[in-house]
Amino acid sequence: MSWSATRRSRWRALRAPDAAMGRPRHHERAPDDASGNARSPRQGHLEARLRRALQTILARGLNDPRIRGLVSVTELDLSPDQASAIVRVSVLPAPYGPLAVAGLRHAAPRIAGELGRMVRSRRLPTLRFELDDRLKKEAALDALLASDREESP
Repeated sequence: MSWSATRRSRWRALRAPDAAMGRPRHHERAPDDASGNARSPRQGHLEARLRRALQTILARGLNDPRIRGLVSVTELDLSPDQASAIVRVSVLPAPYGPLAVAGLRHAAPRIAGELGRMVRSRRLPTLRFELDDRLKKEAALDALLASDREESP
């Protein structure tokens, strides 16, 4: 017997209770971020490979005097079509941050070339560097909370 539309719909009706119980089907993806966008496992693996390779490139150092201090990749957001990536970096000491990000933006094509040699992918995303100041904001918030604890009896 061949599969007809009715047989297919019967089979789906039998499978529906699994989805109703909160169990995702094998082809459904769970949302990865707060906006509800689904990330495929392949995209997650590519993000991790790119992040590690970028960290290796930055650890080797670039011949740009603007990139000073300790530069580390804190986050890499790959667009769903994998055409662009936002790379968030933290720089210590903090005063070097804006200048280092300007140097990274200037060196982005050279970094992308090295990245292409390290990561085998059909198409590499264009890199957009941003300064990640979340650590500074967290430290300021911790200081406020600590001062509030000292003031309260």
